[in-house]
Amino acid sequence: MRRLSRRDDDGAVAVLVAILLGGGVLLGTGALVIDIGLIAHEREQLQGGADAAAWVVADSCVRTPATCAGQQPLAQRQADGNARDGRSAASLTVCTAGCGSAPRGRTQPCPALPPDLTAPFAEVRTETRDADGGTLLPPVLAGARNGTTVASCAQVAWGAPATGTVLALGIAQCAWADATRNGTAYPSPSGSFAAGGTRPTSCGDPIPSGWQATTGYTSLAEDDGCERTLDTADTVPAPADPGDCASALDAARDSGEPVLMAITDATDGTDYRISGFAAFVVEDDDPLTGHFEQQIRPVNGQLPGDGRDYGATYITRIG
Repeated sequence: MRRLSRRDDDGAVAVLVAILLGGGVLLGTGALVIDIGLIAHEREQLQGGADAAAWVVADSCVRTPATCAGQQPLAQRQADGNARDGRSAASLTVCTAGCGSAPRGRTQPCPALPPDLTAPFAEVRTETRDADGGTLLPPVLAGARNGTTVASCAQVAWGAPATGTVLALGIAQCAWADATRNGTAYPSPSGSFAAGGTRPTSCGDPIPSGWQATTGYTSLAEDDGCERTLDTADTVPAPADPGDCASALDAARDSGEPVLMAITDATDGTDYRISGFAAFVVEDDDPLTGHFEQQIRPVNGQLPGDGRDYGATYITRIG
């Protein structure tokens, strides 16, 4: 039997390539590969634009709630800025109250909202936009396709934290209200919170019968340290043997950065009700003195709540 030589193999490959070229197979495959790559690249740009736009809109809504509903131009600029050709079709939905868990007729490419979402959110959808204002991505090789609509979506939620790992010193809600003029002065003046007491009246939610408004601050630290994870609306007993917070307060004072602290609104003398969380800057630790700041904390995998706003806000991508 005659064996094919390498030269014979070369000839066979040449014949096969000629057949494939003649039949348009290689040209069609090349068009498909190029256009699929173009679609993937377009989708990457659109997703980057949607992510940036939703995040910036959410941040703007936290900082200036009064202008939250008018953020479409900001979303469009962010979407355009992330497109290589500077063009993207962007649409914005902002839900500021009450629609987090309601069905909203979701369509692709936006995922369904988390069923337990109660916090406000921003949703940005982006699509291809060409120089003529169309939304079809044209094929690179003529005749390969009539065009493809490429779209992406991003959803970012924000709100008061429902759970927080805090420096476990509970500051009275009345003291927070005094220092921040009930949340209208951020940052509050230096030294606006001091360890002394404050007026023993209700400054927020109704106080249970037999309880009274908290004053000053109290240690909620346990004996294994000063850091503790707490939930809003929890009733927490003050530990019989509180942990030592001196080193934690020293570190917080030296850093000058805000730390998350629990806000308490009511006590029966033993138990304390957690009303929410605030960002507090420690200026002195003996006695505890400092001021409150507004702080936006990016978090992953944790839905923000819709509780009382004490200036600390969680912001997270939800879709």
